[in-house]
Amino acid sequence: HVAARIADVLCKNSLSVDVRKISSVKDVSLYDGAIIGSAVRSASWYPDAIDFVGDHKDRLSKIPVAYFLTCLALYYDTPDAKAVADSYFKPVLEAVPEIRPFTRQAFAGVLDYDKLNMVVKMVMKSRMKEKGIPAGDFRDFDKIETWARQQVMSKFKGTVQG
Repeated sequence: HVAARIADVLCKNSLSVDVRKISSVKDVSLYDGAIIGSAVRSASWYPDAIDFVGDHKDRLSKIPVAYFLTCLALYYDTPDAKAVADSYFKPVLEAVPEIRPFTRQAFAGVLDYDKLNMVVKMVMKSRMKEKGIPAGDFRDFDKIETWARQQVMSKFKGTVQG
């Protein structure tokens, strides 16, 4: 949903956009830019997302790349929470230092216990209770659209063909 909202902003500004799950992308050679995002699990992007960046680092290092993530740390809008959320980029930045995103942004995410298996659900309920984070959708689509307009559009407008 976050990727789709970012794509909507880019499309409204005459850019050609292809929103795809990374598991379906085999070749990035035709892209003039990339926005790569992941939810957070265990204080990191999902391993598949990190692997994707590593697998395609030759092409991605030659085009503008932006990163985003969604996490529950940003349920609280504080400087400490923002620092924690930003630290979740560290695993991908360290795993693939050849890719230097021109922008990266963390957004609050969704906590939906119905989408978790029983073991993960029990662990998450305990952790989130300790942190005072309830179940729910905490994405701020105005913030997501603003980032796409202000940070992403300015870079892609001049480099990506519409």
